[in-house]
Amino acid sequence: MMSMFRTILTCFSLLGFLMVSAPVSASPMTSHRAVYEVKIVKPQPGSSIISGKGLMTIQIEKSCDGWITGQTWHMTMNAFDGKSFQHDIRYATWESFDGLSYRFSVSDKGNGQTKTFKGKATTKSVPGEGQAHFVQPKKMTVELPADTVFPISHVTQLIKKAADGNRLVPFVLFDGASEKGPLRVATFISDKKSSQSIDMPVKHKLLTVGGWNMRMAFFPSKGRSAEPEYELEVMQLENGIVPTAMQVFPDFTIQMKLKKIEGLKPTKCS
Repeated sequence: MMSMFRTILTCFSLLGFLMVSAPVSASPMTSHRAVYEVKIVKPQPGSSIISGKGLMTIQIEKSCDGWITGQTWHMTMNAFDGKSFQHDIRYATWESFDGLSYRFSVSDKGNGQTKTFKGKATTKSVPGEGQAHFVQPKKMTVELPADTVFPISHVTQLIKKAADGNRLVPFVLFDGASEKGPLRVATFISDKKSSQSIDMPVKHKLLTVGGWNMRMAFFPSKGRSAEPEYELEVMQLENGIVPTAMQVFPDFTIQMKLKKIEGLKPTKCS
């Protein structure tokens, strides 16, 4: 279930290929706090999970030296045998404006088990090779291959690539949510849609911009499997906000729909 949590955060993982991050002043990201309704839809025959619902909150904030992201996820899931369990995830990260440094802390509680991942990572360029150093669940170093990006950089570059007319954008994404390391992500991008043609779940001034429908397929970074571990489809607005998303697993699909959004005031820096 840990990969479930990568959903919206991974939407903040959509960036271009063979391209250096732009200066922070050119970043399309908007500081905001958003609350999403989440529920399981389309359970497949034989699936161990037949239903579920909950809330997810995500906050992206521009600090003085980088982007701070916080995410909480609470969901009640119902199994085919009539049993239910809670799934709670807390995620906090910091990513430097240049996309070269990243810190992460993840706590995942579900079905009587707790997983914790903490550490930091760096790359030599954006995208580029580097290393991730975990301090939990144990001390270890994970090598990051060429073309690796961190979540905010991923989103920023994807938006730029989409604006330039690219329709297929491959990347290697590291978010710290698993000791297995990064994932290969292939993103398919639609033609740009105007704000009037997008079915927004709520009304807000931050949702009056255009965007692209993006479909991402996630693969292990090692090996060349033809089948993705899961897929994620999002409506990615040009200001970095995601009003709707669908995460597709082999057994079921998780639907995420924006319920509430607010802009955040800029941090005062000396």
